[in-house]
Amino acid sequence: MAGQATRRKLAWLVLFGLLGCWLSGCGTASDPWGPRTGKKRIVASIVPLHCFTALIAGDDADVRCLLTTKGPHDFQPSAHDARLVAGADLFITNGLGLEEFLESLIRSAGNRRLKVVKTGDRIPPALLKQADGTPHYHGDKLVSHKGTDPHVWLGIPQAIYQIEAIRDALCELDPPHADGYRQRASAVIERLKKVQEENRGFPNLGGGLVTFHNSFQYFGDSFGIPIAGAIRGLRGELIGEAELIQQAREFRMKEVKLIGVEPQYPKQVAENLARSIGGQVQVIELDPIETGLQAADREFYVDPEWYFQRLQRNLDNIRQAAAKMTAETPR
Repeated sequence: MAGQATRRKLAWLVLFGLLGCWLSGCGTASDPWGPRTGKKRIVASIVPLHCFTALIAGDDADVRCLLTTKGPHDFQPSAHDARLVAGADLFITNGLGLEEFLESLIRSAGNRRLKVVKTGDRIPPALLKQADGTPHYHGDKLVSHKGTDPHVWLGIPQAIYQIEAIRDALCELDPPHADGYRQRASAVIERLKKVQEENRGFPNLGGGLVTFHNSFQYFGDSFGIPIAGAIRGLRGELIGEAELIQQAREFRMKEVKLIGVEPQYPKQVAENLARSIGGQVQVIELDPIETGLQAADREFYVDPEWYFQRLQRNLDNIRQAAAKMTAETPR
């Protein structure tokens, strides 16, 4: 852990050095915002918030995503990232402890007019869940969520509160376009409600769904999907044999038939666990939608439809697995 702390400290020293060079005029990096358009400039920290914000903003504001292909745990800010934040009018974040880099990045950007909105703060405490605190690895970084589970964008009621927070922040920042922001936010909320209504309840999921990390509590509640647990003991992409045997026994007793694997990780661990459980255990892709596909023609940008596309793909994968279970069940 000491080595990780040292690497983080060195990364921030490099960031401050690069930022100082940019501010003094020696940097050559281009402005990530491009030419001035007169529109308000909005940065969202992660992909789902970028998608919500871009759909609400429409053509009335310029929206960018700080993190596209990297999640918040793997993020090492650069001077170019700080410059993006330095040019923004509004910073939309998740909060709830997800963006560990947030305060340092804002200080390094030196943007005193910047308003920061932590959308997770809008969610009533009764709708928040506790993280289990189980350590797990993102690459070579050990992560342990403690306190509130921050993966709120995967729950429909929670995401609606985030959208309302984004809507209100845009209306306050840019009153001339407030009516458009309200109308588009209402449309996004209705889309979410429709997805939930059309996908609520999955029959024949056996003992429930095992996930790669414990990040799908809100998702499971929103769609009536029981979460049986998460794969534990991961170090990088491996799991110890003793831990594998113990978890296989535990999930076998729960009659688990389905394991979800994030697309950023190989399926080998989940497939080994499925074989150890025995029976007809399926392994499917299940995306936490923290990251997305960077647009080829625009820096710091993801297609605003990405969130809805990946959410529906998760649901389709589970529904197909449930249908296969039904077909394999003896009559």
